[in-house]
Amino acid sequence: MVGLRRGGRAVVALVLTAGLVGCGDIVVPQSDAVADTSQDAAPDTAGDTASDASADLQADLQADLGTDEAPDVTVDTADIPTHDADAEVAELPGPDAEVDSGPTVLPCVESALSPAFGDGLASAFTTAESDDFSGTCAVGSGKDVAWQWTVPFTEWFTIDTLGSDFDTVLYLREGACDGPETACNNDADAAVDRSRIVGRFEAGTTYALVVDGNSGASGNAVLNIQPVTCPSADIGDGSALPQTFTTASGATSHGGACGGDKGPERSYRFIPPKTGLWRLSATAEPGSGLTPAIYVEEGPVCGGTLLQCNGHDHGDIKMPAEVSRVLTAGAPVTLIVDSRGGQGKFALGAEFVGETCPALAFDVVADQAIDITTQTDTMTSSCGQNADVEFEAFTGYPDLVFTVEDQAPGSPGSCSLFIEAGFNFSLSVVRGACSGAEVACRTDATQSPSSGNYTMFYGLPELGGTLTVIISPLIPQWGGWASPNVTVGMGCVI
Repeated sequence: MVGLRRGGRAVVALVLTAGLVGCGDIVVPQSDAVADTSQDAAPDTAGDTASDASADLQADLQADLGTDEAPDVTVDTADIPTHDADAEVAELPGPDAEVDSGPTVLPCVESALSPAFGDGLASAFTTAESDDFSGTCAVGSGKDVAWQWTVPFTEWFTIDTLGSDFDTVLYLREGACDGPETACNNDADAAVDRSRIVGRFEAGTTYALVVDGNSGASGNAVLNIQPVTCPSADIGDGSALPQTFTTASGATSHGGACGGDKGPERSYRFIPPKTGLWRLSATAEPGSGLTPAIYVEEGPVCGGTLLQCNGHDHGDIKMPAEVSRVLTAGAPVTLIVDSRGGQGKFALGAEFVGETCPALAFDVVADQAIDITTQTDTMTSSCGQNADVEFEAFTGYPDLVFTVEDQAPGSPGSCSLFIEAGFNFSLSVVRGACSGAEVACRTDATQSPSSGNYTMFYGLPELGGTLTVIISPLIPQWGGWASPNVTVGMGCVI
């Protein structure tokens, strides 16, 4: 396009070059000065040079403008595309050309899963299949079926066989039919003989998902894959804690023994960086209307085995909620901070306390009067009081912590603990060495009118293995202890 200015009037001349195609329909409004040029016969410009084209255009404009004065016109050919007759022309693929249709489907699978997640994503009757695979967690071998799954985005996913009508085994092989087994599950839990795998998967990684039969079982296999939505946030290894969050606008679907049935809550995934005793806490921020409760569950998804919960009401004073547990490095747990009352900001903490469970052996404490003030504040319970407020500061209560070996289920006879203390106390019983679920929590000790001491009998649950027992005061020493001593004994009936 050439722009001219003459006598204060703007004149636009268009230079159209043969061979410019594919630009769509372009409508250009014409001025009075150049409208009649559309009727002119096209000049013969074959073989013209750029200077010839300029001279022709000057002559045409001079005639159209009705003047002998030739305007200054220059045609800039630098931006006019040209066609090279010798240039190579790209060939379109023929009907037999190979077309990239995405990732190669593994030869051992029924199909590649699409979409990549959903309930009832795939199903097949394994009765008609062959026995091509074996998983490390299976009992025996059965007929199996496999599907190919490419992870759509980096996230935690739940893969399960709920809805199948037989005892399944589920395992993953990475990248190939004979690739390394990265996960294997027989039963989702003790009550369900279907299978479930929960893990964090990287986008773009391909797996063969195999549904096998346990002990030769077969039937209709159903496969479900869903991204994990609860917990809704990751706090990783806790290195950024303590950190302030809020329960405001949180979900209201959770509740439990420590409160929060109708209050808003927040959920978090924590992966301990090392094995040892951890104290997980939620403390209301100053001025917050929240009375917090904290729940700690096994596993990376909400709904796992509850290890313990904790929360207290203390009038206008917002007591911290705390759970102490021995956790294993790399094994995720889910933290749910719920609202016993109100809502608002809180500080979430994860403090490493020590390498091991601080429990004494039962033989050390049996039938001994132990001054509880010589012990430390290490463990927590769901029904007891962690601490009290003295001089506007939280003072933790000392705990007497010891382990005892429980009878196996079905053993003849029974055994009971007898506890006597010079103060009112809570009794919490935890499976394992400070590591498992709380199986009992009681605050129903009976006070003797004569001595002022409190006593309690507790029958061991016959679960087998090690139990950790935690005895903690319910009131501070200045609240009226008869003495600081605790005595523990055991009696068995065969």
